[in-house]
Amino acid sequence: MQERTVDDLQRELREALLPWVLVPLALVGMALTVRDPESLPPPSTSALGLGIMGAAIIVWALKGRKPAIAAWIMVAFMLLTVSVAWLWFPQSQVYYLVIIPVAAASLTLGRSACLTVSLASSALVIVGPSPGSGLGLRGDPSTLAILLGALWGLAIMLCAAQRSQRTLISWSWQGYTEARRHLEVARDRQAELKQVLEDLALANRETIRLNEMLSAARRALEEARRAKEEFVANVSHELRTPLNMIIGFSDMILDTPETYAHRLPGPLLADVAAIRRNSEHLSELVDDVLDLSEADGGSMQILKEQTSFYGIAEEAQDTVMGLFVKKGLTLELDVPEELPPLYCDRTRIRQVLLNLLSNAARFTEHGGAWVRASVTGHLLTVSVSDSGPGMAPETLDRLFEPFQQGDPSIRRRYGGSGLGLAISKRLVEMHGGRIWIESKLGLGTTVSFALPLGDAALALAGGQRWFGDQPYEPRARSVQLPPLHTRPRVVVVEKGTALLRLLERFAQGLEPVAAPTVEEAAHVVEAHSASALVINDASGEGADVLGRLSRTAFSVPIFSCWVPEREASLDRLGAQDYLVKPVGRQALFEAIERVAPGAKTIVLADDDAEARRLFGRMLASAERDYVVLPARDGGRALELMHERSPDLLLLDLVMPQASIDGFEVLRVLARDPELTATPVIILSAKDPEREPLVSRSMMLSRQDGLSPRDLADALQAIVQSLKPRFGAGAS
Repeated sequence: MQERTVDDLQRELREALLPWVLVPLALVGMALTVRDPESLPPPSTSALGLGIMGAAIIVWALKGRKPAIAAWIMVAFMLLTVSVAWLWFPQSQVYYLVIIPVAAASLTLGRSACLTVSLASSALVIVGPSPGSGLGLRGDPSTLAILLGALWGLAIMLCAAQRSQRTLISWSWQGYTEARRHLEVARDRQAELKQVLEDLALANRETIRLNEMLSAARRALEEARRAKEEFVANVSHELRTPLNMIIGFSDMILDTPETYAHRLPGPLLADVAAIRRNSEHLSELVDDVLDLSEADGGSMQILKEQTSFYGIAEEAQDTVMGLFVKKGLTLELDVPEELPPLYCDRTRIRQVLLNLLSNAARFTEHGGAWVRASVTGHLLTVSVSDSGPGMAPETLDRLFEPFQQGDPSIRRRYGGSGLGLAISKRLVEMHGGRIWIESKLGLGTTVSFALPLGDAALALAGGQRWFGDQPYEPRARSVQLPPLHTRPRVVVVEKGTALLRLLERFAQGLEPVAAPTVEEAAHVVEAHSASALVINDASGEGADVLGRLSRTAFSVPIFSCWVPEREASLDRLGAQDYLVKPVGRQALFEAIERVAPGAKTIVLADDDAEARRLFGRMLASAERDYVVLPARDGGRALELMHERSPDLLLLDLVMPQASIDGFEVLRVLARDPELTATPVIILSAKDPEREPLVSRSMMLSRQDGLSPRDLADALQAIVQSLKPRFGAGAS
């Protein structure tokens, strides 16, 4: 802060104090005047009072225009008044009042004026009149010393107070300046805050609009998801039904041509064989689409086990060797037999290898293919290389997408659907691995995938330890064995194996142990140190087992759900067997032999006339003389069963063109005691093993109850495992 500013502020403060000094001075003058109004002429106190009041009026008149001059006039008049009073009343010790002008000068004029007035007051005290000793107080040294000491002591203190006042004013001004700066900043921030609030309001409005758009997109996504699910649910029926006709009639023509004519031309049989071959390819394509949909939806079943990859490679080689031999190609296998065991789904990994080898055979014209396998760290790396034409690097990225190939001419020249690599990628990723492709034009193609070997350590579990008499010696080297991973054991109580197979496929982090009865489960829980008990309870009353469980050393959580067996599903439907279309001739005969070995009269219920004709031809070609009663819908099938009392019912479940479908027929059979004994074989394109739901509820309990912590932990685990699904209410 600049000195000039401090001086200005201090001067303004002194000018503000001037009225506060004038008011007491005027009051003193008024008091002296009214004390003795009779003795007005001087020397008298009334004269002094009038003089003081007059001076106060003059100073008051000048303080607004000339405050410094007014203050000097006031101080000078005070000093003059003290001199006159001392002269008029020498015996009254009025000389002690000389300190008043000093104090007034300090308050209204500053340090310099205070020192100047102090010098003038000192001179007055020294030379002023004193009774009995001539001039001044020189005749009374002690009084003079006291008065001068008091005078200058007051002056020094007032000057020091002025210095402190300057410091206080400086601090106050700095605080005021800082406060003003903060005020300006606050105003700026307030303006910015107002702008931010306006921006937030705008952003909020935009967010509302975006949320509306997101809701619309979500509804569209849900509709697309439902459409996809409906497609996956209906594709088997919509595609397998006509495929059943094509493959079935082709088999009939090729296997039993005498059913149609005494001798069929060879070219016709060759054409029919081509039709069957392409129909089987189309059937495989339908299965590929369903597999891809299940993999994308997370519902594909994976059953992992310890297996040898060398055996998988040999099986794949035997399967595709015919393709290579037919084209004059070679297939070499470079897979060591001593590879560590692989913890995987043997069927799925063989499917991956078959897809890669089939592609190599399809796209290679000269040379052949090679399969190599090696272990790098904790990974098993498998490579399938061919000497085919290769592909440009820019086309490799899209090959793992469904229905994508290098260029459109590849499908026309080599065939294929473009699903093999997409399915292989999903299967490898479901095993925790990765797949990649390397290729150059004219140099062939190499497709590689890597699978983790870490889970192979599960086979090492169950070893024993013992202690001898030897003293403990610390290990001098690090352990070379891979770390052991133990999985929590879960006791599964069920009559069949449906839930056990489900847990083995999907619960890779658990080790399920079977127990046929609830009573035996208590012993198994203790024997295997189980972490949970899961009951496959068809009645949904799993909590009743708490009373039947004996007191065990472990109080484990008990889960109750219902995963029906295939036999239980058939019992629930009221059927004895279930065949998924396309149904082959031999499969149909075997099913009839299992369900109704001595059947003669068979009711065939299907809303598709071609399907009725196909299955009628199949039954007519049998060695037995079956009497086939065709029914175009469920109502006609029930009429025939009442009229003819057949030995067997072949029933299609989904009959959209019929007034009564197969499900309603089964319900009627279950209620009619005359028809309940008739065995039923279902012929349907609806595959029960691909149903998305296996259980609609699950119950959790415990022998000694659930504590608040147990309840919170269980709820947290379930919430983290079962994510919300859009459109769940509609499905």
